[in-house]
Amino acid sequence: MSRPNFTVDEIPSLSGKVAIVTGASAGIGRESAYQLARKGAYVILAVRTKSRGDETAAWIKSQVPDANVEVAILDLASLTSVREFADGFIARGLPLSILMNNAGIWFVKFSLTVDGYENQWQSNHLGHFYLTLLLLPVLQRTATKSAPVAIHNVSSLGAFNNYEEGILSEGKMVDPSAYSTPKAYGQSKLAQIGFTRELAQRLGPDTNVVVTACHPGTFIRTEITAKVDINPIINFITQTISWFSGPTVAQGALTQLYLSTFPLFPELVEKNPILNGSFFCYICKQYPLEPTTWPGNVEIPGRVWDLSVSQIKKAGFTVPEVASKL
Repeated sequence: MSRPNFTVDEIPSLSGKVAIVTGASAGIGRESAYQLARKGAYVILAVRTKSRGDETAAWIKSQVPDANVEVAILDLASLTSVREFADGFIARGLPLSILMNNAGIWFVKFSLTVDGYENQWQSNHLGHFYLTLLLLPVLQRTATKSAPVAIHNVSSLGAFNNYEEGILSEGKMVDPSAYSTPKAYGQSKLAQIGFTRELAQRLGPDTNVVVTACHPGTFIRTEITAKVDINPIINFITQTISWFSGPTVAQGALTQLYLSTFPLFPELVEKNPILNGSFFCYICKQYPLEPTTWPGNVEIPGRVWDLSVSQIKKAGFTVPEVASKL
């Protein structure tokens, strides 16, 4: 249920909890990592660039001297990097209570990743999909009825602005002539919602793994608006709107913090349930997904799942058995 007045002060102690935050070196990812560390979690900053991760870790420790944070390299545009990150984490034998799939790119020109997939699709969705499947057994082992775990996918209302087909075919997805910068972004965000819904459905009603998605806010005052590379005019407009009327970074991080922490404490959601597979908007408002829209379409979750599994296999990687067993 909605909790529009949520504040970070309501988050209980996270001592003993391990959290992974992707895209933790800037914006709402950095703010989320900071707040989780402030509440006592051991936070792994999953970042593309080590120097920026180190800067973030140093900043967090300057604010919270006893913070437990570490930097780990993760490039979602490389499935090899995703695999290496997950293997490294799994080998340590740590529990995992929070997986916050926060990283993303926005409104970039057409390009393909090293795996041959459209960049926004892989960076926003496919890399996180693979990461989640690889880490899911750890999350399931950590989860108990009295102490569930959370997977959170940071999506967007941009999911409602996508291609006529909702999700393009594999062939059209890598065809530059079929590419629309905003619709490709919307497609990747639609996939995140579809993945959230499908994973929740496959986990079943008795699971102790709570998976959700959210729209953190529109034109949040982060550097992502400065990375629009369509043209300088649109870049200027998006930055201007963001810095003059968008939510602050602290406000933008609230919804994903709520959905990544409250599910860990059954007593907190007893009266205000957070439904598995649900989608929330800024700030912490549950958002109904109507079946007449692509995000609420009954076929999209299965299509996203099957396409994502197929793409990972075609790139030469083994899909975890959990994907077929769920």
